[in-house]
Amino acid sequence: MKAPYSPLGCPSVCPEPLAPELLDRLLPGKHTLGDTCRLHHYYRRSPDGRRVLFGGRAGANQTDPRRSGHHLYRRLAALFPELAGVRISHVWTGVTGYTFDTMPHMGVHDGVHYAAGLVGSGAAMALYLGHKTGLRVLGAPGADNVFDTLNHPTRPLYYGKPWFLPIAIAYFGWRDSLRL
Repeated sequence: MKAPYSPLGCPSVCPEPLAPELLDRLLPGKHTLGDTCRLHHYYRRSPDGRRVLFGGRAGANQTDPRRSGHHLYRRLAALFPELAGVRISHVWTGVTGYTFDTMPHMGVHDGVHYAAGLVGSGAAMALYLGHKTGLRVLGAPGADNVFDTLNHPTRPLYYGKPWFLPIAIAYFGWRDSLRL
């Protein structure tokens, strides 16, 4: 069976605490934000409101937090020049399942209810799909939604190891640099 998801690294960084006035200017409204690049970055205030949490793509094989942290720091400073020179206090990484149709999915397979493939929108979609999945488990009305499907497209020659990821990351990074 062909795999419907590709594992994709999701590193994040967090700088030292910042002045409240600076955070108010950089992130007014306290929303979670993201850019429109193909290799997008997302950011928001930390729960305590004293730091910026910044994540995104750092490369196809970026599993070393020191390397991915350095890359994300450069992107953070490019987006917010006021933060050039701040110290990064935390770096972490994980893996997400990225779907080939770039859409989240929910459904039931062999009696197991799931919400999967949040493709970098986990903070928003996990709450929504978790609620919808809970309604489905309970048999309550309102569980149906556009993400409720078992149609998970995959790609030819893909069986779970994303051999194409370095090529795709380089290509989309190049396109982002040209602002295409």
